[in-house]
Amino acid sequence: MTSKKRGRRLAPHGGYNPGSVDRTALDAMELLPNGISPDIFANEDMVRAVPRADALKGKQLEEVAVKYRLVCLVANGRSPRQALEHLRSEHPVLEKRTERWAQKLIQNYKKHGVVALLDHRRNRTNEARVLTSVVKKIALCWFFARPAACYSLIAKTVAIECSKRDIPSPSYSAIKKYLGSLPEYFHLIRKGGIKAWDKKGKPVVRINITSYANQRWQIDHSRLDIWVRVWDGEKWVPSQVWLSLVLDAHTRAIPGFVLSTKYPDAWTVALLMRHAILPKENLEWKVRGIPEVVQPDNGRDFRSHAVEVSFAYLKIRLEFDPPYYPNMKGKIERFFLTLDRGCLRVLPGHMDATGRSETSAMYHILTLLTRQQLNREIEKYIVDEYHQRTHSETGRKPAEYWEQAVRLRMPESVDALNRMLLKFEETRKVNNVGVSFMYKERGGDYWAPALVELLGSDVQIRFNPEDLQSILLYDKFTEEYICEAWLMGQPNSKYTHEDVKAVRNQFRAGLVDRFDGYAKEVQEKDRRAAQKAEWEEAKRLVEESSDDVSTVAGLDEAEMDAVNDFLDRLEREARDED
Repeated sequence: MTSKKRGRRLAPHGGYNPGSVDRTALDAMELLPNGISPDIFANEDMVRAVPRADALKGKQLEEVAVKYRLVCLVANGRSPRQALEHLRSEHPVLEKRTERWAQKLIQNYKKHGVVALLDHRRNRTNEARVLTSVVKKIALCWFFARPAACYSLIAKTVAIECSKRDIPSPSYSAIKKYLGSLPEYFHLIRKGGIKAWDKKGKPVVRINITSYANQRWQIDHSRLDIWVRVWDGEKWVPSQVWLSLVLDAHTRAIPGFVLSTKYPDAWTVALLMRHAILPKENLEWKVRGIPEVVQPDNGRDFRSHAVEVSFAYLKIRLEFDPPYYPNMKGKIERFFLTLDRGCLRVLPGHMDATGRSETSAMYHILTLLTRQQLNREIEKYIVDEYHQRTHSETGRKPAEYWEQAVRLRMPESVDALNRMLLKFEETRKVNNVGVSFMYKERGGDYWAPALVELLGSDVQIRFNPEDLQSILLYDKFTEEYICEAWLMGQPNSKYTHEDVKAVRNQFRAGLVDRFDGYAKEVQEKDRRAAQKAEWEEAKRLVEESSDDVSTVAGLDEAEMDAVNDFLDRLEREARDED
């Protein structure tokens, strides 16, 4: 028995027909040509698919037109030879064509239609002959089974599989071109499974559910791709930073944000809402107010009782997104990307430049920004660039659009907002250094000029766990707001020791003047009372004396006149003072 060697079998059109070899390999692999996409697992005859009429150009268009004219002449009663001789004089392309060629062309046209008029040698390439449906199936199997594999590794694996099945293996460039031309949802599913497609590729219907500013705010957290440096008490160390941000869904304006060096919690949300609602220190940042609806995700920080109660008092309705679908808040997700590309990438410490490990960040520790410096950079970008640039979707500048479309609703007072949103701690007593307060090994002595008069008083504290540079003080018994006290002894403290000294000297001088005034007033009253008592006593003595004053008092007449003059003078002074 002679063994038959597997090899290529030429098709009538001169190309490679996979035939039984490919079908046998397909059956052995249990791969059916009805996989993910029909165009990918189509039969090899699909390589000869008819192109559109508008895709025929130049010489190919002329050849098809001449062949069709020949077919029409034969259909009208002429023989193939007569039709060929009639057209040959006008079209040099037919000079070398024979009567047998014309007969075969007409037969193929009757059988296959317009496909017979095309020269398939123009569409046939080596890749089309080698990159068969079976090879494509093998490539796709490894493409999805090894999501981390690069194209070169997949091409190498496909070549090994093809050699095992004795079928031609495609080149690396053919595999790369084929896999790179796959639909985008193929790549999404390869990277993250069907959930990745649900998040980014699933068709959605965009519904504009807002008609004015402050109607709906989107709120979310994102870890920024930038390192900051923090002081751990002994040295500077790198730290990741999270951005909590609010975006107005109607105008795309930013009402507020908060930076944190730890993962955001419920109090971060409270501080974010406080910053977004209240007027800003930067007068150019005018976006503020209480929204009607806040759209957060399902994180624990948004579902805490403290946050929900605060929103209830502010009359804000919460609408939570479904779990694992961040594209429901696509507007704010897109802003995080805009911020990274427009602001963070030009700042020192971006992870694409310094690396993503703390070890690599330590090499650049002296060039990293502090959290406060990064906060100023982000605020500057929002106010000076983002708010003043025309938005691609709304066609308006966010800051300008917000002012024109806003329905502003503000809280009754800043104190009322603080009571709802800021965390409180047990009471403290005011001493000669201010108020001593520590929270999780952070804090120190807090001071403000108003505390000078409250020495020994009990106060209640409300504070921001993320920003212990200042605390708010309230009266323990009346709960009335007193002042904002600032942390002392820091490089960026609001009050210095010189300020404390100046306030102390001024208060001391005021105390001296005030108490001296009180003492002088009492002393003057005492002096007046003593004079009046002396006059009353003298008057009583005179009234009790007899006509012979000298006998009673033991005085002569001249001495008695002097006594009377003295009494008269005391009486006049008493009347003048009254």
